[in-house]
Amino acid sequence: MDRRILYFLLVFTIVVGVSCMNKYLAAVEKKFNNNEVGWRPDDFDPKKGTLLIQRVRKKWQKRIESYMAKNYPYKYEYFNYLSNLGKFEKYEDTTEYRFVLVSTDQVIWADAPQDNNPETIKREGIRNVKPDRLAIESNDFYFLDRLTGKTYSKSGMSGTDASIPIKSIIGYYLKKK
Repeated sequence: MDRRILYFLLVFTIVVGVSCMNKYLAAVEKKFNNNEVGWRPDDFDPKKGTLLIQRVRKKWQKRIESYMAKNYPYKYEYFNYLSNLGKFEKYEDTTEYRFVLVSTDQVIWADAPQDNNPETIKREGIRNVKPDRLAIESNDFYFLDRLTGKTYSKSGMSGTDASIPIKSIIGYYLKKK
């Protein structure tokens, strides 16, 4: 009898948890699509000019490059450091190279899981820096308008994998075409 009650409680907890997570994700997506955080420049048109995208860590950069090559039919280029853009004659044309997607990499410190299982840590995108502390990375992107100098808010679609916000941002514009 006790096992049935525990089983029921477990199933109930999972159902409620999934339901809450779905509502949360739907709310985040709604805020993203409605531009409630101000991440989206109204005058960005993928068909005009060349989108510049800041490079990220190698493992995520490969995913981003693969996604862009398969899905984004417009002009784009990758660059390493925002401060270097002004050093190249090629990028002086702020009409052609007007919009930049700039990467943010935030590290959140957390207590290590009790089991400290390296496979769990690797799978979740967590760096085990110290035995009792973990660094959880959160990546997002924001637009920079080089013509006006305006910096927009982060997309709000951050994840431990930098390709997640890129897929959301680029996916939004691909749906519009």
